[in-house]
Amino acid sequence: MSKEQHNPNNIYAPLDDDDIVNPFHGSSYNKDPPYKTFDIPKSIIKTSPPKKPYNTDEGIQKSLVSLEEFHKLINERHAAGYERHEPLDDFTVLDGEYWLDTCGNVWQRSKGDNYVMPSTIAPLNIECNRCKDTWTIENVADVVKWEDDQVITISDFIGKPLMDLVKNYQNRTDALYRINRDRLIRNDTHIDTSLKYPDTEDEWEKTIVKNKNGWLGAEDGITPKYVIQEGDESYMDIWKFYHKSCNETRLEEEFGQKFEETFKEAGFKDIKLNAIKNKYCPDEACGHCAPWFEVDTEYGSMTIGWRKRVISIDWVDSDMKSKIDASGDIFKDEDVTKCSAGIHAWGWDKAKDYLSRIHTELVNNE
Repeated sequence: MSKEQHNPNNIYAPLDDDDIVNPFHGSSYNKDPPYKTFDIPKSIIKTSPPKKPYNTDEGIQKSLVSLEEFHKLINERHAAGYERHEPLDDFTVLDGEYWLDTCGNVWQRSKGDNYVMPSTIAPLNIECNRCKDTWTIENVADVVKWEDDQVITISDFIGKPLMDLVKNYQNRTDALYRINRDRLIRNDTHIDTSLKYPDTEDEWEKTIVKNKNGWLGAEDGITPKYVIQEGDESYMDIWKFYHKSCNETRLEEEFGQKFEETFKEAGFKDIKLNAIKNKYCPDEACGHCAPWFEVDTEYGSMTIGWRKRVISIDWVDSDMKSKIDASGDIFKDEDVTKCSAGIHAWGWDKAKDYLSRIHTELVNNE
Protein backbone atom coordinates (compact mmCIF):
# COMPACT_ATOMS: atom_id res chain seq x y z
CA MET A 1 0.00 0.00 0.00
CA SER A 2 1.43 3.39 -0.97
CA LYS A 3 1.65 6.29 1.41
CA GLU A 4 -0.72 8.22 -0.83
CA GLN A 5 -3.41 5.66 -0.02
CA HIS A 6 -2.94 5.95 3.74
CA ASN A 7 -5.63 7.86 5.65
CA PRO A 8 -3.89 9.62 8.57
CA ASN A 9 -7.21 10.03 10.38
CA ASN A 10 -7.65 6.28 10.73
CA ILE A 11 -5.12 5.17 13.33
CA TYR A 12 -6.12 1.53 12.88
CA ALA A 13 -5.47 1.51 9.13
CA PRO A 14 -2.63 -0.78 7.92
CA LEU A 15 0.62 1.16 7.30
CA ASP A 16 3.81 0.69 5.40
CA ASP A 17 6.68 -0.83 7.36
CA ASP A 18 8.38 2.54 7.69
CA ASP A 19 5.37 3.90 9.57
CA ILE A 20 5.27 1.15 12.21
CA VAL A 21 6.89 1.95 15.56
CA ASN A 22 7.38 -0.43 18.48
CA PRO A 23 6.59 1.57 21.60
CA PHE A 24 8.61 -0.74 23.81
CA HIS A 25 11.91 -0.82 21.91
CA GLY A 26 11.66 2.15 19.51
CA SER A 27 12.51 -0.07 16.50
CA SER A 28 10.50 -1.14 13.47
CA TYR A 29 8.84 -4.51 13.34
CA ASN A 30 6.65 -6.45 10.94
CA LYS A 31 3.38 -8.02 11.94
CA ASP A 32 0.42 -9.04 9.82
CA PRO A 33 -1.73 -7.01 9.87
CA PRO A 34 0.29 -4.08 11.23
CA TYR A 35 -1.39 -1.34 13.26
CA LYS A 36 -0.14 2.06 14.18
CA THR A 37 1.14 2.45 17.75
CA PHE A 38 2.53 5.36 19.77
CA ASP A 39 5.44 5.93 22.13
CA ILE A 40 4.39 6.74 25.74
CA PRO A 41 6.60 9.44 27.28
CA LYS A 42 8.45 7.99 30.24
CA SER A 43 7.59 11.07 32.30
CA ILE A 44 3.92 10.07 32.49
CA ILE A 45 4.38 6.34 33.04
CA LYS A 46 3.28 5.52 36.58
CA THR A 47 4.05 2.24 38.28
CA SER A 48 2.28 1.06 41.43
CA PRO A 49 4.50 0.42 44.45
CA PRO A 50 4.63 -3.17 45.66
CA LYS A 51 1.79 -4.05 48.00
CA LYS A 52 2.46 -4.36 51.69
CA PRO A 53 1.96 -7.80 53.30
CA TYR A 54 -1.26 -6.65 54.98
CA ASN A 55 -2.72 -6.05 51.53
CA THR A 56 -1.78 -9.31 49.80
CA ASP A 57 -3.24 -12.80 49.82
CA GLU A 58 0.03 -14.28 51.02
CA GLY A 59 0.58 -11.74 53.78
CA ILE A 60 -2.96 -12.05 55.08
CA GLN A 61 -2.76 -15.84 55.03
CA LYS A 62 0.36 -15.67 57.20
CA SER A 63 -1.46 -13.44 59.69
CA LEU A 64 -4.07 -16.11 60.33
CA VAL A 65 -1.68 -18.46 62.13
CA SER A 66 -2.39 -16.94 65.55
CA LEU A 67 -4.70 -14.53 67.32
CA GLU A 68 -1.78 -12.19 67.99
CA GLU A 69 -0.87 -12.00 64.29
CA PHE A 70 -4.50 -11.43 63.35
CA HIS A 71 -4.69 -8.46 65.74
CA LYS A 72 -1.48 -7.08 64.20
CA LEU A 73 -3.03 -7.36 60.73
CA ILE A 74 -6.16 -5.49 61.83
CA ASN A 75 -4.11 -2.70 63.42
CA GLU A 76 -1.81 -2.38 60.38
CA ARG A 77 -4.71 -2.14 57.95
CA HIS A 78 -6.50 0.41 60.11
CA ALA A 79 -3.37 2.59 60.29
CA ALA A 80 -2.82 2.22 56.53
CA GLY A 81 -6.36 3.26 55.70
CA TYR A 82 -7.08 5.94 58.27
CA GLU A 83 -3.66 7.42 59.05
CA ARG A 84 -1.67 7.01 55.82
CA HIS A 85 -4.67 6.87 53.45
CA GLU A 86 -3.20 3.99 51.48
CA PRO A 87 -5.33 2.26 48.85
CA LEU A 88 -6.39 -1.14 50.18
CA ASP A 89 -7.94 -4.20 48.62
CA ASP A 90 -10.75 -5.99 50.41
CA PHE A 91 -10.58 -9.57 51.67
CA THR A 92 -12.80 -12.07 53.44
CA VAL A 93 -11.01 -14.23 56.01
CA LEU A 94 -11.60 -17.12 58.38
CA ASP A 95 -14.19 -18.88 56.23
CA GLY A 96 -15.95 -15.61 55.49
CA GLU A 97 -16.50 -14.69 59.14
CA TYR A 98 -14.80 -11.31 58.72
CA TRP A 99 -14.57 -8.88 55.82
CA LEU A 100 -11.58 -6.52 55.67
CA ASP A 101 -12.79 -3.54 53.65
CA THR A 102 -10.90 -1.00 51.52
CA CYS A 103 -10.89 1.64 54.29
CA GLY A 104 -9.20 -0.43 57.01
CA ASN A 105 -12.35 -1.55 58.84
CA VAL A 106 -13.32 -5.05 59.91
CA TRP A 107 -16.90 -6.21 59.34
CA GLN A 108 -18.45 -9.40 60.73
CA ARG A 109 -20.87 -11.77 59.06
CA SER A 110 -24.39 -11.45 60.42
CA LYS A 111 -26.96 -13.36 58.42
CA GLY A 112 -26.29 -14.98 55.06
CA ASP A 113 -23.96 -12.72 53.11
CA ASN A 114 -24.68 -9.65 55.23
CA TYR A 115 -21.88 -8.04 57.21
CA VAL A 116 -22.19 -5.63 60.13
CA MET A 117 -19.85 -3.25 61.92
CA PRO A 118 -18.47 -2.94 64.53
CA SER A 119 -17.30 -6.52 64.61
CA THR A 120 -16.51 -8.54 67.71
CA ILE A 121 -13.09 -10.16 67.74
CA ALA A 122 -11.71 -12.22 70.60
CA PRO A 123 -9.28 -10.14 72.70
CA LEU A 124 -5.64 -10.84 73.39
CA ASN A 125 -4.62 -11.86 76.93
CA ILE A 126 -8.13 -11.44 78.32
CA GLU A 127 -10.02 -14.35 79.90
CA CYS A 128 -13.63 -15.33 79.43
CA ASN A 129 -15.22 -13.64 82.42
CA ARG A 130 -17.02 -16.87 83.31
CA CYS A 131 -14.86 -19.93 82.52
CA LYS A 132 -11.49 -18.07 82.65
CA ASP A 133 -10.23 -19.66 79.42
CA THR A 134 -8.60 -17.46 76.78
CA TRP A 135 -9.13 -17.43 73.02
CA THR A 136 -7.11 -18.63 70.02
CA ILE A 137 -7.39 -18.00 66.29
CA GLU A 138 -9.51 -21.17 66.05
CA ASN A 139 -12.36 -19.68 68.11
CA VAL A 140 -11.75 -15.98 67.41
CA ALA A 141 -15.44 -15.39 66.58
CA ASP A 142 -16.82 -17.34 69.54
CA VAL A 143 -17.11 -14.24 71.68
CA VAL A 144 -19.69 -11.85 73.12
CA LYS A 145 -18.59 -8.45 74.40
CA TRP A 146 -20.33 -6.56 77.20
CA GLU A 147 -19.61 -2.87 77.80
CA ASP A 148 -19.95 -1.26 81.21
CA ASP A 149 -18.64 1.65 83.24
CA GLN A 150 -17.95 1.88 86.92
CA VAL A 151 -16.77 4.24 89.63
CA ILE A 152 -13.97 2.40 91.41
CA THR A 153 -12.46 2.79 94.86
CA ILE A 154 -8.70 3.33 94.66
CA SER A 155 -7.73 3.43 98.33
CA ASP A 156 -5.03 0.79 97.70
CA PHE A 157 -3.15 3.35 95.59
CA ILE A 158 -3.11 6.26 98.07
CA GLY A 159 0.27 7.99 97.87
CA LYS A 160 1.05 6.48 94.46
CA PRO A 161 0.95 8.19 91.05
CA LEU A 162 -2.11 7.80 88.87
CA MET A 163 0.00 5.96 86.31
CA ASP A 164 0.43 3.07 88.76
CA LEU A 165 -3.35 2.68 88.87
CA VAL A 166 -3.58 2.76 85.09
CA LYS A 167 -0.84 0.13 84.64
CA ASN A 168 -2.43 -2.12 87.26
CA TYR A 169 -5.74 -2.18 85.44
CA GLN A 170 -4.09 -2.52 82.03
CA ASN A 171 -2.43 -5.73 83.22
CA ARG A 172 -5.66 -7.33 84.47
CA THR A 173 -6.97 -10.32 82.54
CA ASP A 174 -10.58 -10.54 83.75
CA ALA A 175 -11.68 -7.64 81.53
CA LEU A 176 -10.39 -4.75 79.46
CA TYR A 177 -10.20 -1.54 81.50
CA ARG A 178 -9.71 2.00 80.22
CA ILE A 179 -9.61 5.01 82.51
CA ASN A 180 -11.82 7.87 81.35
CA ARG A 181 -9.70 10.97 80.68
CA ASP A 182 -12.63 13.29 81.43
CA ARG A 183 -13.25 11.69 84.84
CA LEU A 184 -9.86 10.67 86.14
CA ILE A 185 -10.29 11.56 89.81
CA ARG A 186 -13.31 12.27 92.01
CA ASN A 187 -13.18 13.59 95.54
CA ASP A 188 -15.65 15.46 97.71
CA THR A 189 -12.95 18.08 98.26
CA HIS A 190 -13.20 19.02 94.57
CA ILE A 191 -16.92 19.84 94.75
CA ASP A 192 -17.54 23.50 93.98
CA THR A 193 -21.16 24.67 93.93
CA SER A 194 -20.40 28.28 93.08
CA LEU A 195 -21.89 29.54 89.82
CA LYS A 196 -19.88 28.82 86.71
CA TYR A 197 -21.39 31.80 84.85
CA PRO A 198 -22.17 34.38 87.57
CA ASP A 199 -22.70 37.26 85.12
CA THR A 200 -24.83 35.45 82.54
CA GLU A 201 -28.27 36.58 81.44
CA ASP A 202 -29.13 33.10 80.19
CA GLU A 203 -31.60 31.42 82.56
CA TRP A 204 -30.21 27.97 81.84
CA GLU A 205 -26.60 29.01 82.52
CA LYS A 206 -27.67 30.53 85.85
CA THR A 207 -28.26 26.98 87.15
CA ILE A 208 -24.79 25.63 86.28
CA VAL A 209 -22.24 25.28 89.07
CA LYS A 210 -18.50 24.82 88.64
CA ASN A 211 -18.14 21.23 89.84
CA LYS A 212 -21.27 19.59 91.17
CA ASN A 213 -19.91 16.05 91.58
CA GLY A 214 -16.21 16.59 92.27
CA TRP A 215 -14.74 15.10 89.09
CA LEU A 216 -11.45 16.28 87.60
CA GLY A 217 -10.00 15.24 84.25
CA ALA A 218 -7.04 15.84 81.99
CA GLU A 219 -8.32 19.30 81.05
CA ASP A 220 -8.34 20.19 84.75
CA GLY A 221 -4.64 19.46 85.06
CA ILE A 222 -4.72 15.85 86.23
CA THR A 223 -1.64 14.11 84.79
CA PRO A 224 -0.21 10.59 85.09
CA LYS A 225 2.04 11.93 87.86
CA TYR A 226 -0.91 13.00 90.03
CA VAL A 227 -0.55 11.48 93.52
CA ILE A 228 -3.71 9.70 94.65
CA GLN A 229 -5.23 11.13 97.82
CA GLU A 230 -7.45 9.72 100.55
CA GLY A 231 -11.08 9.77 99.41
CA ASP A 232 -10.19 9.69 95.70
CA GLU A 233 -12.20 7.60 93.27
CA SER A 234 -11.72 6.96 89.57
CA TYR A 235 -13.92 6.02 86.64
CA MET A 236 -13.34 3.09 84.31
CA ASP A 237 -14.86 2.01 81.02
CA ILE A 238 -14.97 -1.78 81.15
CA TRP A 239 -15.34 -4.43 78.45
CA LYS A 240 -16.04 -8.00 79.56
CA PHE A 241 -15.79 -10.94 77.16
CA TYR A 242 -17.54 -14.32 77.19
CA HIS A 243 -17.66 -17.42 75.06
CA LYS A 244 -21.13 -17.58 73.52
CA SER A 245 -22.15 -20.66 75.51
CA CYS A 246 -20.75 -19.14 78.72
CA ASN A 247 -22.70 -15.97 78.04
CA GLU A 248 -25.96 -17.90 77.51
CA THR A 249 -25.46 -19.82 80.75
CA ARG A 250 -24.62 -16.64 82.64
CA LEU A 251 -27.71 -14.80 81.39
CA GLU A 252 -29.99 -17.72 82.23
CA GLU A 253 -28.56 -18.04 85.75
CA GLU A 254 -28.46 -14.33 86.58
CA PHE A 255 -31.90 -13.44 85.26
CA GLY A 256 -33.44 -16.69 86.45
CA GLN A 257 -32.22 -15.98 89.98
CA LYS A 258 -33.50 -12.40 89.85
CA PHE A 259 -36.95 -13.42 88.57
CA GLU A 260 -37.20 -16.14 91.21
CA GLU A 261 -36.39 -13.60 93.93
CA THR A 262 -38.96 -11.20 92.52
CA PHE A 263 -41.72 -13.83 92.56
CA LYS A 264 -40.88 -14.82 96.14
CA GLU A 265 -40.82 -11.21 97.31
CA ALA A 266 -44.25 -10.80 95.71
CA GLY A 267 -45.64 -13.63 97.86
CA PHE A 268 -45.43 -16.72 95.63
CA LYS A 269 -43.97 -19.76 97.35
CA ASP A 270 -43.99 -22.76 95.00
CA ILE A 271 -41.95 -21.51 92.05
CA LYS A 272 -40.30 -23.36 89.17
CA LEU A 273 -38.62 -21.53 86.31
CA ASN A 274 -37.93 -22.90 82.83
CA ALA A 275 -35.86 -20.78 80.44
CA ILE A 276 -37.34 -20.30 76.95
CA LYS A 277 -36.33 -18.35 73.83
CA ASN A 278 -36.60 -14.58 74.12
CA LYS A 279 -39.98 -13.77 72.57
CA TYR A 280 -39.09 -10.20 71.75
CA CYS A 281 -35.57 -10.26 70.25
CA PRO A 282 -35.64 -12.00 66.85
CA ASP A 283 -31.86 -12.45 66.62
CA GLU A 284 -30.78 -15.72 68.18
CA ALA A 285 -27.13 -14.64 67.82
CA CYS A 286 -27.72 -11.35 69.65
CA GLY A 287 -25.90 -12.42 72.80
CA HIS A 288 -27.24 -9.52 74.86
CA CYS A 289 -30.92 -10.33 75.33
CA ALA A 290 -31.63 -12.65 78.24
CA PRO A 291 -33.98 -15.62 77.85
CA TRP A 292 -37.58 -15.43 78.96
CA PHE A 293 -39.00 -17.81 81.54
CA GLU A 294 -42.07 -19.95 81.96
CA VAL A 295 -42.83 -19.72 85.68
CA ASP A 296 -44.97 -22.39 87.30
CA THR A 297 -46.53 -21.26 90.59
CA GLU A 298 -49.03 -22.71 93.06
CA TYR A 299 -51.75 -20.73 91.24
CA GLY A 300 -50.81 -21.40 87.63
CA SER A 301 -48.15 -20.46 85.10
CA MET A 302 -46.90 -17.12 83.81
CA THR A 303 -44.42 -16.04 81.15
CA ILE A 304 -41.98 -13.30 82.05
CA GLY A 305 -39.01 -11.62 80.40
CA TRP A 306 -37.30 -8.39 79.41
CA ARG A 307 -38.14 -6.60 76.17
CA LYS A 308 -36.04 -3.46 75.77
CA ARG A 309 -36.79 -1.33 78.86
CA VAL A 310 -39.82 -3.17 80.21
CA ILE A 311 -40.57 -6.58 81.69
CA SER A 312 -43.37 -8.44 79.98
CA ILE A 313 -45.64 -10.42 82.33
CA ASP A 314 -48.44 -12.51 80.86
CA TRP A 315 -50.65 -15.46 81.71
CA VAL A 316 -52.33 -15.89 78.32
CA ASP A 317 -51.88 -19.66 78.29
CA SER A 318 -52.66 -20.20 81.96
CA ASP A 319 -55.66 -21.14 84.10
CA MET A 320 -55.06 -17.79 85.76
CA LYS A 321 -56.59 -16.11 82.71
CA SER A 322 -60.07 -16.54 84.14
CA LYS A 323 -59.02 -15.24 87.57
CA ILE A 324 -56.95 -12.15 86.76
CA ASP A 325 -58.04 -9.38 84.37
CA ALA A 326 -55.18 -6.93 83.93
CA SER A 327 -57.40 -4.50 82.06
CA GLY A 328 -59.79 -4.30 85.03
CA ASP A 329 -59.57 -2.70 88.47
CA ILE A 330 -56.37 -4.44 89.55
CA PHE A 331 -54.21 -2.20 87.35
CA LYS A 332 -56.60 0.66 86.61
CA ASP A 333 -54.13 3.23 87.98
CA GLU A 334 -51.25 2.01 85.77
CA ASP A 335 -50.73 3.88 82.50
CA VAL A 336 -48.74 1.14 80.75
CA THR A 337 -49.23 -1.39 78.00
CA LYS A 338 -51.66 -4.05 79.24
CA CYS A 339 -54.34 -6.45 78.12
CA SER A 340 -56.70 -8.82 79.91
CA ALA A 341 -53.92 -11.34 80.53
CA GLY A 342 -50.71 -9.34 80.51
CA ILE A 343 -48.94 -6.15 81.50
CA HIS A 344 -45.58 -4.41 80.98
CA ALA A 345 -43.58 -3.38 84.03
CA TRP A 346 -41.02 -0.58 83.91
CA GLY A 347 -38.24 -2.26 85.86
CA TRP A 348 -37.78 -4.71 88.69
CA ASP A 349 -39.63 -2.69 91.33
CA LYS A 350 -42.73 -2.38 89.18
CA ALA A 351 -42.56 -6.07 88.28
CA LYS A 352 -42.54 -6.93 91.97
CA ASP A 353 -45.45 -4.53 92.55
CA TYR A 354 -47.57 -6.05 89.77
CA LEU A 355 -46.82 -9.62 90.83
CA SER A 356 -47.76 -8.70 94.40
CA ARG A 357 -51.13 -7.39 93.20
CA ILE A 358 -51.66 -10.53 91.14
CA HIS A 359 -50.76 -12.73 94.12
CA THR A 360 -53.14 -10.83 96.44
CA GLU A 361 -55.95 -11.16 93.90
CA LEU A 362 -55.36 -14.89 93.53
CA VAL A 363 -55.34 -15.39 97.32
CA ASN A 364 -58.59 -13.45 97.68
CA ASN A 365 -60.26 -15.52 94.94
CA GLU A 366 -59.41 -18.87 96.50
